[in-house]
Amino acid sequence: MTNANTGSPPVLVSGEVPPGRMCAPAQVVVGILRVDDRLLLVRRQRDRPNAWTPPGGVVHAGELVTEALTRQIREKTGLRLAGMPQLAFTVNTATSTGTPTSMLAMYFDCYPCAGVLNHVHDPGGGIAEARLATTSEAIGLLAGSSADRAETEPVLAYLSGNLRPLWCYRNDEPATPPEHDLADVIATRGADQ
Repeated sequence: MTNANTGSPPVLVSGEVPPGRMCAPAQVVVGILRVDDRLLLVRRQRDRPNAWTPPGGVVHAGELVTEALTRQIREKTGLRLAGMPQLAFTVNTATSTGTPTSMLAMYFDCYPCAGVLNHVHDPGGGIAEARLATTSEAIGLLAGSSADRAETEPVLAYLSGNLRPLWCYRNDEPATPPEHDLADVIATRGADQ
């Protein structure tokens, strides 16, 4: 793509996506880690105090999501996972203010097999505390958390038995997929055949 006036490539601000180009969403993995009858939560160090969430982080290039989950849990909590984690739900977030972003966060049910919880060795220095909480304590911490709504609301619903597989948020507000009238869907499928 070139600038029509100069014939040179367009100048982009850092992080800006050229017109007509797709932006790959960031991939994040999060572990809903259960130890006996308790749930593991971490309090992150950020500009907002009291940001409690399940542990997780970004998937690195060339890494499978299960590898990233194992690494993130070990880095954030010192614990190692046992067995294959099961996908619990996915959260898709997007922002349309400032530099547009998109993120897919995959939340996994998982269980630890070894390690010492009080060993917090987060290379990014983002974790202030890791805590095992009963389900009711976890619900209280998450409900009072200063973390983004998209990071707490789906987990609270999941802990309460809501097994919704996909959650979508735009600018930290719930986004609902467009409603389709069943008659329109049937008519469209019939016209395609």
